Amino acid sequence: MGQFFIKKFFEGETDKEFLVIRKTLPALRITAYKLILDLISMYDLPRNLNKSEMLLNFNRNNMYFKSLDDPEKIKSFNVNYIWAEELTEFTLKDFRRLNFILRAPTNSINQLFGTFNPIDVHHWINTKFVERGKKNVAILPSTYKDNPFVTQDYIDELEDLRYEDENYYNIYTLGLWG
Repeated sequence: MGQFFIKKFFEGETDKEFLVIRKTLPALRITAYKLILDLISMYDLPRNLNKSEMLLNFNRNNMYFKSLDDPEKIKSFNVNYIWAEELTEFTLKDFRRLNFILRAPTNSINQLFGTFNPIDVHHWINTKFVERGKKNVAILPSTYKDNPFVTQDYIDELEDLRYEDENYYNIYTLGLWG
């Protein structure tokens, strides 16, 4: 998702507002924020970063990095694209709040992307979207097999879960709801 988001940010439309969000700021800093900055460095892309604001600018596009530990922080925000990392950390109410800020002017479509591991079959993501087949929602399952950069040690660790913890094996190796 990080690569997709920076491609859209650097090569897509102009005058767009992007939001990368996680439930807590410490978790955001060491995951999605770090990933985006690492990818920008790896691909030698222009980096106009305001570190104190955690804000990237390019081609009249802005990419904000925020947490949702206090939903009041984003209440009057208007964005075109949201990447909610570890969406299972968010409540359904949080998700609705994110949808409410997905209202910036556009000539295309505003979109929310959520990435997560399918931790619990009773989680609201599964019951509200997956099981119901909600319109305007696309579910794109993936596993480590879709990641060409995964190491053999990591593969072995995931595959060993088959004998140690069936629930974790289903979630983290097979991408099935726990």
